[in-house]
Amino acid sequence: MNGARAIYRGLSQAVRLLLLFHLLASPTFASDVIHPLNADGATELSFKDASGEAIVVTIKQSKLDGSYFYRNALLWGGDVGAPPQSAVSDFQVRRGKQAMFVPLSAYGDLGDVMSMSFGLIARGFRVSLHGGNTAASYDATLFFERGVLVRREVRLRELPDERWEKTLYGFPSEAR
Repeated sequence: MNGARAIYRGLSQAVRLLLLFHLLASPTFASDVIHPLNADGATELSFKDASGEAIVVTIKQSKLDGSYFYRNALLWGGDVGAPPQSAVSDFQVRRGKQAMFVPLSAYGDLGDVMSMSFGLIARGFRVSLHGGNTAASYDATLFFERGVLVRREVRLRELPDERWEKTLYGFPSEAR
């Protein structure tokens, strides 16, 4: 009888650990389809907004070398003691034929982006970048409303309610 209890406890703990891993490894929005990105070079993905207009997102990552002056790992928000191997060097969004303004501050501090997902929101769409390694894994989500970037949220996957940052953007009406 004691052997059966030990097996049951062991299986119960294994199931709990499996559920915890699934929660920690899941992207910001669980229903998203994850698209892998090139670690070095450009990746272009497209989807349609609520009106049926094509949205095209192009992300370029570049390998970092030892001369990169933001080498300190803590500058990247992680605590793993190593800077990223690559960083997002360009991020472009087009709705139809119109380019949408995305400032460097929205992507310039994102490294080792592994995948991307996107989805519709009430007045627009969002693009989520999933990156980092192990304890420094993160989800960075850019929210576009009425054709303008309005917000960026970055959350550490391991402690999403404790380690996060939020940036709000405001642009002149000509950018809309």
